[in-house]
Amino acid sequence: FGPGNPNNWDRDLPSCIAKAYPSSSPPSSAQVARDTFVAIAQVHATFWKNATLLSSSHAHYLRCANWIQGLDRSTWEQSQGYIQGIWKTLVDNGTIDTVIAWDPLVRACLTKAMEGISWDAQLQRLNTHSHWTLVHGDFWPGNVLVATATTPPAPTSTSSSTSHRLQLKLLDWEMVGVGSGPQDLGQYVLSNMDPQERRDCEWSLVQDYYAKLVECGVPKEDFTWEECWKEYRIGGIERWLWFLVYFVGQDGILLQ
Repeated sequence: FGPGNPNNWDRDLPSCIAKAYPSSSPPSSAQVARDTFVAIAQVHATFWKNATLLSSSHAHYLRCANWIQGLDRSTWEQSQGYIQGIWKTLVDNGTIDTVIAWDPLVRACLTKAMEGISWDAQLQRLNTHSHWTLVHGDFWPGNVLVATATTPPAPTSTSSSTSHRLQLKLLDWEMVGVGSGPQDLGQYVLSNMDPQERRDCEWSLVQDYYAKLVECGVPKEDFTWEECWKEYRIGGIERWLWFLVYFVGQDGILLQ
């Protein structure tokens, strides 16, 4: 995902690319993202509103499985209170403006978000009567292995931009849970893709994801394109804000 990505700052990218692709060009980050989105769409569709995910035999290890059923409110409030506490401490002791130079809009968004955390609100937006599925929980390019070989697309493929499909392996399911599928995608692109490239391709990326969901059996009347796009945008912003508050509250972390 390029030299601007923090995960690549200490890597010799030209050497890595030359070793992996000695006789061809590497896929673009947009192509990797598209094929990854199509792959995770198949996972999301397979477990779409599958009631067995909420059973007691699974809820003890699937994150959020109890919360979307209205259970374990105290643990939810404790997890959210942790982030609220970091923000409140930074504001109350006056160090918030010494840690990072805040864009006024970002500062205002964070203040609004921290004040608006609500158990009832989260139940209303994402609950057992809404759009939930099995989610990866830590969905970013570092948890995707890409083979250097490609395979022809299946005859029913809905991808509109590549002539071949990448071979992928999705790794590290430690944070697996129950939640909004498109929010996995928001985390993936917002924290790793160059902003301008993201703006140029994200609409088509999410459209391919949605097309694969429908192809794999998710009814359009149950989950519309507009709902998918909204959840995608919410996922990226929510997770980015959460991590931003977390990182600025850690001692010894220098933000650049």
